[in-house]
Amino acid sequence: MQVEKEKLVFAPSLYTSLRVSDVERAREFYQKLGFKQTFALWGHQNETVLCFLQYGSHPLILGKLTGLPYPETAREKAIQQGPRGLGVKVAFNVPDLDLVYRLCQEEHCEIMMEPMEEVWGERIFTCLDPSGYELQLHQQTKVMTEAELTKAYRDAWLQ
Repeated sequence: MQVEKEKLVFAPSLYTSLRVSDVERAREFYQKLGFKQTFALWGHQNETVLCFLQYGSHPLILGKLTGLPYPETAREKAIQQGPRGLGVKVAFNVPDLDLVYRLCQEEHCEIMMEPMEEVWGERIFTCLDPSGYELQLHQQTKVMTEAELTKAYRDAWLQ
């Protein structure tokens, strides 16, 4: 289905939205990773219920797990029970992987995969953020041509 351009009211780029039990805690964590807050909405008890952050050109929306007007469905109940983001990984580049790794350790993030060098010229590690979402953090270590990448992938994965 094609939408006529003039009928679009808001056409964001791809963004990530995470439902979290503690928006403030999640906001503080992501700001430590380098995200900048662009908008926040507070609820009746003066708690943050919605927060928009930005990392480079990528928006991240943190929404309160309960209390926002989500329809009462079986899926909604399952989302609230968790686990958070099972099967979804949020990945992004960082300028200093070792620094971010230490920060994640200090924030008591569960490290799922220790830092390692990948065949495509990046160092990566994965962890669960304070809300239980899986993050893959990576730092580019080598610029490779498409031919070099193809050979590296084939050598590593297709033997």
